[in-house]
Amino acid sequence: MQEKSQIKDAIYKAIGSRFSLDITTLVISKEEELVGYISELDKEGQKMLLVNPEACSDKECKKKEKFWVSLEKDAIIVTNDSNASSKFEDLKLGDWLHVWTTGAILQSYPVQYTALDIEVVEPEDETPVALSALMKTDFNGIKQIDVRFGDGNKLAITDSKSLEDISSKLKRIELVRANDQRTWIGFLYEMELTIGDNKFQYGTSLRFDNIKYKQNAVTTELNDYIVALGRASIPNLLGGIQ
Repeated sequence: MQEKSQIKDAIYKAIGSRFSLDITTLVISKEEELVGYISELDKEGQKMLLVNPEACSDKECKKKEKFWVSLEKDAIIVTNDSNASSKFEDLKLGDWLHVWTTGAILQSYPVQYTALDIEVVEPEDETPVALSALMKTDFNGIKQIDVRFGDGNKLAITDSKSLEDISSKLKRIELVRANDQRTWIGFLYEMELTIGDNKFQYGTSLRFDNIKYKQNAVTTELNDYIVALGRASIPNLLGGIQ
């Protein structure tokens, strides 16, 4: 309120008179709203087409998230290693961007946003890391796995065949850091592994030490296996999800 009052006083002073004035504030989120790399630049229209290959609308990830982004007149563009402002002309194909928008969406295909802030970031290191290193276990000797599905259903896995199958899949998983580190609400399942006297957490969010990792063929294979086990015991599990 104090800042609004100061802004009003500055406007009145600059114009030389007082009048009815309403100031609306927009507070952008700490976490970026959009993530993607520049696949097309329209220099004349001052807009760019971003593609996020880590956000897919189908299981095979053939339909990737894409959207047009134009800039507000006072939009700010910075790089993550500098506070100096950049210009639209400094952007180039392949740049990874974090984008904060006005919140307005123009429904077209691809959809269109207007950016307030843009940060140019370096892509994440794509060196694979073994899941065993991230979870600090070799997955040997699993006694029980307790699964909680995204729809609230629960499943306790205790038979040796299923435990061995899951253990072998977990051992094969290697993960690469995701460029899209945004927090998503919801999950397919989370599971707690009991190994000796210790318990270990694994979930389809693939977030470890607050770092998110990409899904891959082996994690998808594990997901399909866990869901199939659940559906064999729980009618109508995860309705609407293939």
